[in-house]
Amino acid sequence: MRKLIFTLFVTFLVSVSINAQTTPTSADAKITTEAKPKKQIFRANKDQITQAQKMLKVEETGKLNDETRAAIKKYQPENGLKATGTLNRATLEKMSIELTDRQKEMPVSPNSFASAETDKPADSTKPKRTIFRAS
Repeated sequence: MRKLIFTLFVTFLVSVSINAQTTPTSADAKITTEAKPKKQIFRANKDQITQAQKMLKVEETGKLNDETRAAIKKYQPENGLKATGTLNRATLEKMSIELTDRQKEMPVSPNSFASAETDKPADSTKPKRTIFRAS
């Protein structure tokens, strides 16, 4: 009797382990292969930040602090770039700061450059947009 119970128990364990090792269905496989790759974010390294700080004549800390961001925002529109206050690829290239191999693989964002609309004066002929406020 003990041998019969033991045999049934072992058979049960083996069948459970076999069912747990099933291969994924085609629907499951599609879900895993359709995952979007992560968007690469351009980041300047410490050496590049230090070089930019030296060029902008601010304190050389190697970190993007408020003083550095303000200097970058001032530099960018003077050189035909959108004033973002960040060291993007277009800004580093304008400053003639060498990019790493990984940074060179990333494309330049078209949003990095100033457009004709952003260069217009604030008092353009366009009417001011009215803001709806519920009362």
